Amino acid sequence: MKRAGDELERDTKRQKCEYRNLDSTAIFRDSTQEKNGSELVEWSPGEPGFISGTIAMKWPLSSGKYRVKIQMFSTALGKQQFDAVFSGCCAEEFQRRKFEFKMGYELFLSLDGAVRENASRSKINLPIVLKYSDGVALEMKAPGQGSGCKIDTWFRPAAEPPSEPPAEEPPQPTPAPGDWFATPKQNRLPVFAMAKSDLMDVDEQEPSHSPPEKPAFQRSIAPRKSAEQPKPDKPLSSRGNSLTTTIPIPASQSSSRLVRMVPSASADVVHPPRSSSPGENPQKRRDVVVDRSSAPPKAVRAPTTSDNHASTSKLPERLSAALEPPAVRSPSEPDTAIESEPILNKKQLKNKQRKEKRRLKAASVSAAPASAPSVLPNAKPPLVPAEARPPSVHIERISPASAVPIPAPKTQPPAPSSSSSPVAPNPPTSTAVKPRLAVPWPCIPLSEVKGGTQGWSTNSVIGVVTSNTSPTRTVKGHWTCCIRIVDPSNCDEAYIPTRYEGLMINCFTPSFPQWLPTVVAGNVVILHQLRVKAGSRFADVVANGYGDKLKWAVYDHEKGETRHGDLGDAPQSATLGVGGYGAHFSPFYDATVADSAYCLKLHVWWQGVCKKRREQMGTIHQIGSGTSLSHAPRRKHQLVSETQTGQYFDCTVRVIHGYQTGQTYRLYCTDGTPLNGARLYEISECPRSLVEYLFQIEMWDGAGEVGPGMRPGEYYRLRNVFMKGDHDGYVEAKMSEPKIRKLDPQGEDAADAELKALIHRLQPHDDADVDDAEDVPLKLIKQVKEREHFNCVVELLHKDESQRAIYVSDYSKHPKIPLINDAWAHGLDGYVLKIILFDEQFGKMKDLVVGQYYRIMALRLRMNDKHELGGTLAGHESLICPLNPRSSSLEVWKQELIERKNAIKSKNQMESLQETAPQPIQISSLKSRRDCVTIKQVLASTKCPATFFVRARVVDFFPLRLREAFIRTCTKCHSPIPLNRLACHACNDVEKQYVAVVSVLRLLVDDGEDRLKVSVSGNVPVLNGIQPTILLDDPQAARDFSKHMRPLLNNLEAVHEGIVTNELVEPSTETSITLTIDNWMGKDENLVYGLRDFEL
Repeated sequence: MKRAGDELERDTKRQKCEYRNLDSTAIFRDSTQEKNGSELVEWSPGEPGFISGTIAMKWPLSSGKYRVKIQMFSTALGKQQFDAVFSGCCAEEFQRRKFEFKMGYELFLSLDGAVRENASRSKINLPIVLKYSDGVALEMKAPGQGSGCKIDTWFRPAAEPPSEPPAEEPPQPTPAPGDWFATPKQNRLPVFAMAKSDLMDVDEQEPSHSPPEKPAFQRSIAPRKSAEQPKPDKPLSSRGNSLTTTIPIPASQSSSRLVRMVPSASADVVHPPRSSSPGENPQKRRDVVVDRSSAPPKAVRAPTTSDNHASTSKLPERLSAALEPPAVRSPSEPDTAIESEPILNKKQLKNKQRKEKRRLKAASVSAAPASAPSVLPNAKPPLVPAEARPPSVHIERISPASAVPIPAPKTQPPAPSSSSSPVAPNPPTSTAVKPRLAVPWPCIPLSEVKGGTQGWSTNSVIGVVTSNTSPTRTVKGHWTCCIRIVDPSNCDEAYIPTRYEGLMINCFTPSFPQWLPTVVAGNVVILHQLRVKAGSRFADVVANGYGDKLKWAVYDHEKGETRHGDLGDAPQSATLGVGGYGAHFSPFYDATVADSAYCLKLHVWWQGVCKKRREQMGTIHQIGSGTSLSHAPRRKHQLVSETQTGQYFDCTVRVIHGYQTGQTYRLYCTDGTPLNGARLYEISECPRSLVEYLFQIEMWDGAGEVGPGMRPGEYYRLRNVFMKGDHDGYVEAKMSEPKIRKLDPQGEDAADAELKALIHRLQPHDDADVDDAEDVPLKLIKQVKEREHFNCVVELLHKDESQRAIYVSDYSKHPKIPLINDAWAHGLDGYVLKIILFDEQFGKMKDLVVGQYYRIMALRLRMNDKHELGGTLAGHESLICPLNPRSSSLEVWKQELIERKNAIKSKNQMESLQETAPQPIQISSLKSRRDCVTIKQVLASTKCPATFFVRARVVDFFPLRLREAFIRTCTKCHSPIPLNRLACHACNDVEKQYVAVVSVLRLLVDDGEDRLKVSVSGNVPVLNGIQPTILLDDPQAARDFSKHMRPLLNNLEAVHEGIVTNELVEPSTETSITLTIDNWMGKDENLVYGLRDFEL
């Protein structure tokens, strides 16, 4: 069979590797090419088309492969998913562009270059996997966005071929006679870059994709003439410090071997600075491309600029490198690859230019004569001579003919300046070599602090503190502070210091603020085990010190040793886990001799830096009379209705409400005038007539610390308040400085004009009858079901900040409310409701007054884990409000509550009188007292069974809570049944026929000499009238049992409740009672004692 022609096969093979000059993502705009799930299953490689969907899942980068799950949706087929895997040049392009797939984003994926593999089908997953390795065209964008990130590895802009035929081309190798698949070598396409001639931006040029111009072959380097560029006044050869240079190029190389050159400080051809004539525009000069084989380029690292900047720009080193003569390489040396320069964004470029201006300004100030009497305000900055500037870089096309080697540039004396300002004859002092201090292991210089490529890394550093903050609380309650440090590697000594100088480090600790680094500006601090990762657009590096990793020490240069600050009540070390479990940790680092020596060197270096900066800043002398400048007029005090957005103002307000939200405090207040464009806030403490006059102030920093102390109804003078708009366009105020003063309308501020005017404006709203209770439904507690929200009017009986709880009552009895065994709740069994406070409600507890009447909104009854019914109250609004005396509806509810309270009080008084009435003396009691024995005699008796009469008192009981005295047991296996079960699981008692409720109450009795444990169980007279039941499920039965056992236990139940709530309650020491005790033989052949009855 005859094979196809060589040319045909070679073209077919090359077609897969060729780049295209068409945008492959344009297919996404043709909806007819889109494939759905069924069409994708039948699709075969080579057919055009694309798919669209969302990214449902992504996997971490593994073995150089990216894997995602794409979900498509259609009304006919529903949701369908399949996997896509990207490797090879696709993965390399993703890594080069730092591209990452994001969950939920829309993805348009071309099928060009995809390879289909079969997979197992399950539910909505399609039985295919698409794999890309040769190339890919895709577009990813956020939901709802018009455009997104496009990647097209197939697209390359076409380069225009040179108009003239290339020079002599080396012969191509002849393929072997039997090699039918030989592919001819493809010539490399030239890529050209136009070099800019900016003074300090020689390493920041971006590659240009413009087509190459027609090469002009010359024997020497000279500026190309152009009709658009006027002829200079003097030729280049007649100018001072100018050079005529050529570069040798082998004659065998053709002009097609022109390659892209990156302008740098060590470019191939360096032209001296030229002065532009009046009619010449220096930006329009032609540049010529040079073959890169003439000289090896140097890689110049572009600096990064950011606030949290681990390595600042090395401008002095770049200047010195630019002043060196270019090196010439022999033609026999091989070609070397040129390192691609990083492209600076707009922000980095501006920061770089700003730093260069500061450097030149500092250099000019340091070069000024010391005898200058003053600094004139209109004096121009000194001019830097042309010889002191780095030369401009031009890359030109030259002839491949014979060339002359480049001579080294000669140093010319500085030309006289036309400015009257003095000029420094030498380069700025910032070009001096920085000190290289040996950093002790394991610490590293700050310029080398970099985040890991896959996440966080760990570093240890030593530096000088430039700024620090005081310890504050985070949202989660941890302590934190922020410090910035520098060392010789990341500090430019010529710059004027700023508040953002140095590497920023955030330190955290969960418990003790003394564990944070105690530093001030100028201290040398050692920080070990920092967690570092690559930053975002706000910072190059993010460095954090966490409470379970960070170890620190501060160097004291006076004593020559490290210190850790004042510990106070904080321990030197502690366990990290909860409850004393976990690893032992101490945040304090013990410095070595090498650490202390390096800290001393850093201290000496920093003193020199501060001295140099003070000298560069100079001294400002006052010209004219010694009178001080007049102060600016005070900020105007005005009403919020007269304030415009973007304006600072002072005001006098009355506080209505406020709460903490994160790092800010939101204050709601009014000055009696409406604020145009503000939100309408519905706050329970604000009368309806004042809703339109209410506005919000967002309080930050110092003002946010004062905000929580501002109580509703108080008057304040606020200064330096800023009016702004929020994200939704509503108007609100903002305040950062603690310029807040409380006003006393009844005291020293009674005559304040602004305060009197405010009270006068608010008087109509205060006098109005606020009868808003008709719009808010109220209920009695006894009418509410579990998990129901309701509003009620109650009296505050007690508050307990340790439990974050308040105890209230509306004197209506609820059958499921548990018993409160406290003295203040005596006689109120089932009437007292315990409410747990959350969020902002707990912060308002200290303002509540016991005995006052309140209206509680959005209260909810819930059963806790101990089967006790209680209330919960949460939220940031003020839900506990005092009763408004001007509300007629609330006054009616208050009077009804007082009537119910008086009725219960009268009933309790009658019961107490009946209990204290004298009872007839029983003969059996006197007889039992004469026959009483001691506990010692009971223990010594061997008679069994037997009955004893003992005069003793109960000093303790088990279990801890009396309501847990009854439990369920299984009569088949004689084992207790857990509280969360109704029958024995081991005996499979589905019908509950083996369930019995028994008492497990145990008493400890004491006769003054010995103690004896007795049980209270079975059918004994002491439990007459008590039905065995689970008291946790029946609060009324628990109250009855507590009342029945109170003569025997006295206040021991309250003592046990105090143990649970961490309250100390002293047990009563009343006289002993007569106990009837029986004994019997137990299972272990030991005597067991039980209480049958007792008599007072």
